[in-house]
Amino acid sequence: MVYNNCVITHQNSRVIIPYIDSKQSEDFKKYKTLNLGVDLQGRSIYTISSGTISQITSSSVLIVGENKDAYFYSNIEPNEFLEEGDRIESGGYIGETKNSVHFEYLQNMKTSSSLQIGSKVYYRIDPTTILEENILRGKDINIRLQTDPEFAEEKLYYDSHPEVKSPEEELEEMMDSEDDDDMEPDNDGSEDTGYPEGYGMPPSEIQQSPDI
Repeated sequence: MVYNNCVITHQNSRVIIPYIDSKQSEDFKKYKTLNLGVDLQGRSIYTISSGTISQITSSSVLIVGENKDAYFYSNIEPNEFLEEGDRIESGGYIGETKNSVHFEYLQNMKTSSSLQIGSKVYYRIDPTTILEENILRGKDINIRLQTDPEFAEEKLYYDSHPEVKSPEEELEEMMDSEDDDDMEPDNDGSEDTGYPEGYGMPPSEIQQSPDI
């Protein structure tokens, strides 16, 4: 699956591992891991919502929105200019990732999976809905064209050379092709996912997996 104009990465982003909260789910059988968020392909990472920076570690940022929902980004190198307690607007730059960002959507409403950060307990919600509702729209693209010279140069090139496919278009075609193919079982009868066991989980010191 690919999110076109993903608001977190400002590009078309492949879902590397989706939200998986049950060992009985089909996705668990496919990926061989629980994943209490979603792992998105990307490089530069931007916040999906305005809010206050509640916590920064060497590999993660937690932002609490105005509605008290929280947004947790890990597997990133945070923007060095961010500080805990700062206000950040929707679309604000929060850091870089080498390949993919792990994103979690957190609410006060109790679910089967909790995440404690400091003295605060949050509950994980499937982030699929807000990712589908929040896409990078024309206004946001115009802002990025003005502030990101590399993005502007790439967009100008691909807009003026429609016969040349951008990396995002090639990735989307590849993913569409893969979706049409059934996964081949290994000799032992298991599926070959292409990912190491446990891949995609956030750092152990802040991630607590449910025993489902």
